Amino acid sequence: MTAGVIPAPSSSLGIKLFSCTLFFKANSLTNSTTTNYLRPPITEAVIEVRVNHTLKEENVNKIVKKLQSIDPNKSTVNNLSINITPQPEGGDQLNVNSRPEAYHLVSDDQINIAIVSSNSLAVSQLAPYQGWEAIHKNFVEAWKIWKRVSSSHPISRIGVRYINRIDIPLQDEKKIDIEEYLTFNPQVPILSDLPMVAYLMQITQPIDSLWSVNITSKGIQSPLVNNLSLLLDVDVFRTKDIPLSDEGLWEAINEARSIKNDIFDKCITQKTKELFY
Repeated sequence: MTAGVIPAPSSSLGIKLFSCTLFFKANSLTNSTTTNYLRPPITEAVIEVRVNHTLKEENVNKIVKKLQSIDPNKSTVNNLSINITPQPEGGDQLNVNSRPEAYHLVSDDQINIAIVSSNSLAVSQLAPYQGWEAIHKNFVEAWKIWKRVSSSHPISRIGVRYINRIDIPLQDEKKIDIEEYLTFNPQVPILSDLPMVAYLMQITQPIDSLWSVNITSKGIQSPLVNNLSLLLDVDVFRTKDIPLSDEGLWEAINEARSIKNDIFDKCITQKTKELFY
């Protein structure tokens, strides 16, 4: 078995799926020190809450209208259903129904996003990353609007997700060894002398009795010249014993962020960290 090597991307990329198992000890995560990077590779940060209830459409519309005072540019994600009904006289009748599934509200600078559905609220921040305090503040404001419109309902899931794009300068050989940059990397059999052209990995791993994490990694084309990029997507979530009070919810969300930071640091090598300074 050998660690994956990726050449510079061509115009046509295949995807191969590999599996991997990582083990995280909860105490080692929560007690470790978070590293603050000068140039964090974050392309998107997300805080999401899902409730164990389906809001009426009129309440969803009220939430969306109030949130538009913060993020005014609205677009709709529709759920499309198609029904084909046989007719007595022969032939079929085609019925197409479309209804809103979620609303995307985007700020004028295209950085801050709120996503509202009948059972979830998410706040997202795109690059350039403005810091945890900024996205946390945006979520608190959005959640207060949600609660003013909707009655309190049990929360079924909370999550903090960060999508990172690690840009790696290519040297003369025009390829990279993933193992030099990620501890979360594919181990593949030696099939030929040719390098792997693409990869995709994903795991779901419990952290402790409350928290779990989805980690996704893949090679992607870099927007930078003479670079190759690795995507590292860390989604820390919890689906049980979620606090009902706002204070308890903020504490849990901050805990998820701390766990996410520690997992990110454990998934990258020192060579990768040096790219962020």
